[in-house]
Amino acid sequence: MAVNNNMIYTRVCVDCGKVMHNVGRRAERCPECRAVHIRVKALEASYRERTEQLIRQQEERAEAIHQGLVDDNERFTASAGTYGKGRIKEILAAQKKKQPAGVGAPAGCKG
Repeated sequence: MAVNNNMIYTRVCVDCGKVMHNVGRRAERCPECRAVHIRVKALEASYRERTEQLIRQQEERAEAIHQGLVDDNERFTASAGTYGKGRIKEILAAQKKKQPAGVGAPAGCKG
């Protein structure tokens, strides 16, 4: 039985143009260029992962801030329902006290 030897091809490196003898049919780069290519791809992948993680963190922070503002607004409107009416009555009473006695509605408001 013959031993199957796949290392029978001669290829040219796509990066540096070096001729590689007795390599497999899928070989594209020489060993030196292959190591550089793998290192560059790993750096790109780690950069992409870091930027995606930072974007996710920024979106989570923005959502938390937005949710906090919504919660504060809901609390304010809920408490303003009773507090606001009482405060309006106090303001109107204070305005009536400031008007001189005997002065009612303005003269031009005869309906």
